[in-house]
Amino acid sequence: MTPGSARLLIPALVALLVVGLSWYVPLGVTEEPYVQDVDLGAKDVIELKPGDTYRREVQLSGEPISGVVLYSPGEAPLRGRTSVELRSGGKLIARGAEARDLFRGETRHLVFRFPEFSLPAKSVVELVVERVSGAELRLHVAKESRALSVSLLHPALLSEGTRHGVLAGAAVLAAFPLLSFWPRRRWIAAGLLVGLAAPLALAGFVYPPGELGISDWDYYFTVHTRYRDSFLTWHSFPFWNPYTCGGTAGLADPEFPVFSPLYPLELWLGVIRGLRAAVVISVAVGAVGMITLTRRLNYSLEAAVLAALIFSFSTSTLLKLVEGHVDMFAAMWIPWILWSWHYVYRSRRASSTPGVDAKTPGVSRRGGELLCGIFLALTFFQGGIHILLYLTPALLILSLLVPDR
Repeated sequence: MTPGSARLLIPALVALLVVGLSWYVPLGVTEEPYVQDVDLGAKDVIELKPGDTYRREVQLSGEPISGVVLYSPGEAPLRGRTSVELRSGGKLIARGAEARDLFRGETRHLVFRFPEFSLPAKSVVELVVERVSGAELRLHVAKESRALSVSLLHPALLSEGTRHGVLAGAAVLAAFPLLSFWPRRRWIAAGLLVGLAAPLALAGFVYPPGELGISDWDYYFTVHTRYRDSFLTWHSFPFWNPYTCGGTAGLADPEFPVFSPLYPLELWLGVIRGLRAAVVISVAVGAVGMITLTRRLNYSLEAAVLAALIFSFSTSTLLKLVEGHVDMFAAMWIPWILWSWHYVYRSRRASSTPGVDAKTPGVSRRGGELLCGIFLALTFFQGGIHILLYLTPALLILSLLVPDR
C-alpha cells in the first residue's frame, strides 16, 4: 500500500467503524418509567442520614439492565456518597457507588451506572440504597405505597440526532484527505467541506418538519410571524408589534430581524422554513469564515478545519440554537470581523514597518476597513446585540495586546 492510498483508506475505514458502532451497538440508554408510580411534584420523601439503609423489591421486565435512577427534590448541590446495590437471593448482582447528578425541572436525577446484566422477566430483586457519607439525602417515594421511586436503565442504540452528528463527523473525516488532491485549491476545498457539513450535521433542524427546538422558539415563531404578516398581509412596516406580550417594540427592538440578510428567507419560505434555512446558512457561513480567518493567520490546513468545526459545531453554538436563541445567527460574522480587522492592522503596520507582509489579494486597506464596518453592521442588523457587547471589549483588549497599538 502506497503512502497516498493509506492516507485515504485509513480515515475512511475509521469513519466506517465509527458509523457502524453508532448505528448498531447499544451505546446509549433508555430510562424505564417509574417502577412505582410517583408524582415528582409531591413532597413525599424519605430521608437517609449517613449510615442509613433503605431496601425495597423491584420486579424486572426481562430487558438488560445497566443502571438505576433515583429521584431527589431540590437543586442544592449533592455532597457525600451513596451506594446502590441489586441483590437476588442474598447474592450481589450489581453495585453502583458513583452517582451522576442530573437536573430535570425541579427534580434531581441520581444515575447509578454498572456493568450490564440480564435476568428473566418478572424476576424480583432487592434494591439496597445506603447513604455512606455527607449530608442527609432526601429521595422521592410513591404517594400511596410509600415505596422508593426508582427507574431502571436499559442499553439502547444512540438517538437519531446523535447518529446524525456522528455521520457528519465521519463524513468530514473521510473527505478531509481528499483535499490533498487539489494542492492549489485546497483552502477553497476546505471551505466547501465545512460548509457542506452544515446541512448534514443540522439535519435535525430540517427534518422532521414538525420539530425544531425548545424554549424560546415559541416566542420567536410568534414575533417573526407578526412581522411577516405585517409585510405580506397588512402591507405596512412593523414599527410596532401589538400582538405579543400585550404589545412590544418592532423597529426599536434590539433583536429586530427585518434588516438581516437572512430575513428574506422568511418572506419567501415562510417563518418556520425560513428559520430552518437560516440555521443551516448561518452555521455554514461561520465555518467558512473561520477557514478564511485561520488562513489569514497562517495556520495549517488541519488546524483551520479543526477550528472551523469547533467554532460552528460545538455546543456553544448548537445548544443555543436548539434553545431558540436566534441572535446566535449573528455569530456567523465573528470570524469575518476578525479577519477584516486583522487585515487592516497588518496593512497599517506594513506601511510603517519595512519587511512586514500585508498582502491579501483583491482587498485594499481601505476596502478592509469598509468590510470590517459592514460585518459589524450585519451583526447588529442580525439582532446580535449580545454578541456585540462581548465582541467590542474583546477587540479593545486585542488592540492593546498587539505589538503595534
